[in-house]
Amino acid sequence: MRNDRVKWKYILNVSGQELSLRTNWELVAALKAINGWNIVDNSGSKDNHSRRPKWNFSFPIHWIKGSFYMALSRSFVNFHRTDSKAREILSALKAERHLMKHPDELYFPTLVYNPSLGAPGACKEYYLSGESDPRATYVGRYVNWLYRRCKHGKSRHGVCLIGLYLSQFIPTRMEFFANKFREEFQPIAYDCTEHYVMQKILREMRTKQLDPNFNVTFYSQLYCSQYHLN
Repeated sequence: MRNDRVKWKYILNVSGQELSLRTNWELVAALKAINGWNIVDNSGSKDNHSRRPKWNFSFPIHWIKGSFYMALSRSFVNFHRTDSKAREILSALKAERHLMKHPDELYFPTLVYNPSLGAPGACKEYYLSGESDPRATYVGRYVNWLYRRCKHGKSRHGVCLIGLYLSQFIPTRMEFFANKFREEFQPIAYDCTEHYVMQKILREMRTKQLDPNFNVTFYSQLYCSQYHLN
């Protein structure tokens, strides 16, 4: 990440149990459309009290919890490495890392949804991630949480496994990745998703253009794509 010869603009964090729903061309187009914002989940603040570090900060802070899987701009990554407030927050979380509070789910969301901290790409307003309002969609991941009840009854770490039932919704999703697949559970769902993405890649190669069903405007219309710090 520190190599100046590599002109990267975003870094994406992914897990080994998910699959990209976007072609590389679509990913690049979507990241351009968010216009410098950082794609970070905002799950809210009311349920994270036990995770907050006991630390007397030199500035006001509003703790936000979210997923560790995200897309961060280069300017944001540089900010997190060098800014004094960001370093103080990180030090506070590291001081209690032995308590298993999952600090990675607090650190980046807190930086992104506290515009007073000044992080590049920080959202100017507080928008809770959710599907009820499309403009507040967390586009980093398509995840079907267990609290919604898994149609097939299979889950892992509170997430419904993607099988044949959930895979039918894949073509309608706007998220970058789908989580979570397991080799031992209906592997044909993974194969079908991979086939779907590969067909889009082949279509791009043949037509020299993005899939006409890919709506890049969706990403530019997200609240934080339009209202964030430069």
